Amino acid sequence: SEKYFGLTPYNSMANNPFSFSDPDGDDFGLSILIGAAIGILSNGIQYVSNKQSFFDNWGRAAFFGGLSGALGFGVGEAFGTLGSFGHELGRALTHGAVNGSLSSAQGVISGMVSQLVV
Repeated sequence: SEKYFGLTPYNSMANNPFSFSDPDGDDFGLSILIGAAIGILSNGIQYVSNKQSFFDNWGRAAFFGGLSGALGFGVGEAFGTLGSFGHELGRALTHGAVNGSLSSAQGVISGMVSQLVV
């Protein structure tokens, strides 16, 4: 509340729910759970579209989805409140770099696991 003294309590998330979904940082665990759920859902849709079981590799999808949620939360916390165009551009580029790196790591780890299983 000290951070947003100029706003009334009716201005939920400083009128910017995309950047300020958790201004107090209380929902780190929720970010992980939402990321895991999105990972499972998107993985399941991909597998069903390939005529496989919805729950194939759901654990891996939950892990990487939760990790993505945690990293996204960290980037949001690191950049803090809404800033200038350059600030928001930096936030967007950082989100892209973090998620791109996570996707690359996921591909490498999946390749290594597939080599061990064979």
